[in-house]
Amino acid sequence: MNQARKHLETVFLTEQDVAERWALATKTLANQRSLKIGPPWHRIGGSVRYKLEDVVAYEERHKGCAS
Repeated sequence: MNQARKHLETVFLTEQDVAERWALATKTLANQRSLKIGPPWHRIGGSVRYKLEDVVAYEERHKGCAS
């Protein structure tokens, strides 16, 4: 699969999606971003978005870790 096609298939989650997935407040995610912790994020059209693959990778790296 070429790089352009892979880019088109990227799935982005909203801040609310990630907050619900992790049972957190969106404000907690905002605090994490300001502290430069948590998965990478992007600003698209003025809104924060997370790549699903980055969220899953972050979850895998932090399995068993207490927050």
